[in-house]
Amino acid sequence: MGTAVRGWREVALAVGAAQAEIDRMASAFEHDDLKEALAIRV
Repeated sequence: MGTAVRGWREVALAVGAAQAEIDRMASAFEHDDLKEALAIRV
């Protein structure tokens, strides 16, 4: 899951999201759980 959302900011910009919208969404994607998920190697 972490890999799937890693580039969310770039995708949001590419589809035309305003910077203010991206800033509001950041807490949904950028948090300690994501860091932990990205650190797992299977």
